[in-house]
Amino acid sequence: MPVSNGDRCRIRVLVAEGHRAARVGAVLALEAAGFDVVEDCATAAGATAKARERRPDVCLVDADLPGGLPAVAAIAALRRAPRVIVLARSGTVDDVLAALDAGAAGYLLKSISGDRLAVAVGDVASGHVAISPPLLDDVVCVARAVRTARRDVDATGLTGRERDVLGLLAAGLTTKQAAQRLGLSATTVRRHVSSAAHKLGVHDRRAAIARLETVQRRERE
Repeated sequence: MPVSNGDRCRIRVLVAEGHRAARVGAVLALEAAGFDVVEDCATAAGATAKARERRPDVCLVDADLPGGLPAVAAIAALRRAPRVIVLARSGTVDDVLAALDAGAAGYLLKSISGDRLAVAVGDVASGHVAISPPLLDDVVCVARAVRTARRDVDATGLTGRERDVLGLLAAGLTTKQAAQRLGLSATTVRRHVSSAAHKLGVHDRRAAIARLETVQRRERE
């Protein structure tokens, strides 16, 4: 449930942002939304010290601050730790996961509007995780890919992609043709063949294809 405007006044926020204009903008947006901004600072060390001293509920930490990620970890490790949101100009899935691993509860792009920032701060204060939509889409894609990869590993240990490669080669396609059909490079196809051969306990492509055909025949029986 979204945090109401009345509840926002009880949420204490610290803003650590290296750029003065961005810091002032975040403070004004949060205050206008009803939050109690108890501190703002321009360094990672300041963020850690003030978080320890002022005991905010939520800390916003600029990812570009020198020592920003260690500061996130230090704040998240405090007794009765505040919830931490990382603010960044851009980011990748790895950046998001690194922030979450450090103890952050959110990763937001600095292009976020004041209204959306207020909603995210309220959500995080309520125990949720907040990630900017473009980055969240990427995180979901990675999670789905991992799930698919796990599902595609069969009793032989082959992935679905390795089976696809061997199946096309068994049908008479060349390495180049198989690569074009699957949208891969020839080098990647060869790597899949090598991996499949190793898993099947054989030493070359022809033996790998024969072994897979035997396995498939047994599966149909």
